[in-house]
Amino acid sequence: MLVYLGLSGLKQNKMKKRFPLGQMPVLDIDGHVICQSLAICRYLANEFGFYGDSNLDKLDIDQIVDTLVDHFAEICKIVFDKSLSDDEKKVGYEKLFTGASYLKRMYFITTILKQHCNGEKFFIGEKISLADVLFVAQDHMMAKINPAYLDTAPGELKALVNRIKDNDAIKKHLLVDSV
Repeated sequence: MLVYLGLSGLKQNKMKKRFPLGQMPVLDIDGHVICQSLAICRYLANEFGFYGDSNLDKLDIDQIVDTLVDHFAEICKIVFDKSLSDDEKKVGYEKLFTGASYLKRMYFITTILKQHCNGEKFFIGEKISLADVLFVAQDHMMAKINPAYLDTAPGELKALVNRIKDNDAIKKHLLVDSV
């Protein structure tokens, strides 16, 4: 990426320090550069109280986040496949959102949800966590791809999405629609 931008050697070295993998996002904390999205998310969640109150909470959050990442990777295979027409992508999404792998993931995260407050609050209980934020962010994107994507998932997940979106701080950010 740096060579492609045609940067001089000096600028390349400066940019390499600031962007070690040649990509964004990065978080610079007093010269300590963090350059992986999920590492940044986990750090910020921990710093601002969105990463649970115990190591078991963190473990559940990590399991949910990693499950969502696995699902997102499957979606990206379709989204970025240039050989597929829009109609073929639509069929791919329908197969994905009704397939065994998707259902297994959704039932798995629902099991974790139900372990905390009987599934009536958030993924790890009374407070919104990183897992909730990433789930509703993924929901925001998925609903654009296939508005019915949660129809085959456990009903508790639809209810969870609604609870998260009902939070004033979350609601404010969802009003800004990205391109």
